[in-house]
Amino acid sequence: MALELNRRAQAAIPGECALTVVPGATHLFEEPGTLEQVAVLARDWFTDHWIPRPRTGRPWKAMVHNRSGHRTVPHTADLRIEAWAPTRDGCIRQAVLGTIASFLDTSSARAQTIRRRRLTADRDDDLLVAVLDEVIFLLDTSGEAPVDVHLQDVDGGIDVEFTMVDASALPQVGAVPKAVSLNELRLSDGQHGWRCSVTLDV
Repeated sequence: MALELNRRAQAAIPGECALTVVPGATHLFEEPGTLEQVAVLARDWFTDHWIPRPRTGRPWKAMVHNRSGHRTVPHTADLRIEAWAPTRDGCIRQAVLGTIASFLDTSSARAQTIRRRRLTADRDDDLLVAVLDEVIFLLDTSGEAPVDVHLQDVDGGIDVEFTMVDASALPQVGAVPKAVSLNELRLSDGQHGWRCSVTLDV
């Protein structure tokens, strides 16, 4: 009965919508784990379909057509970065830029060093973690932060080129990330290009 009512409601909605059945769930989602599945499904749908209004004042619909960007999202006791771009590599680049912008003002930064790394990953989200881990490692060991990053597929992995600056010479505007959390990690290709979400421990 509840499913039929939801199907009727879906048919009456003029815009894009989705109806997903959670296996083993009743209409109140009282079964263990089912409400959590609903939360994940809702989050993923909104991540794929809702694009935030950019600071430039352009209408948000302009971002749907494969533009790139990033934002930080308030999150309890850590930092959440969301990024989007037409390509996987562009999305990872935006995640790096969003990470750096969360704690450094790079508006006056001038590139000083290029650092190259070859990284390997079995999956796209593993690659996102590997790149961000390398950012944190370079920050910890050399005191440098990337102001740009480029990725290129090669035999046996991904070549990553970091354009670095001295982090201590830039104004700090937030808490420095210490580690990448695997909780709620996401990097995927959707209707409007690639999107990723990652939580960083600060």
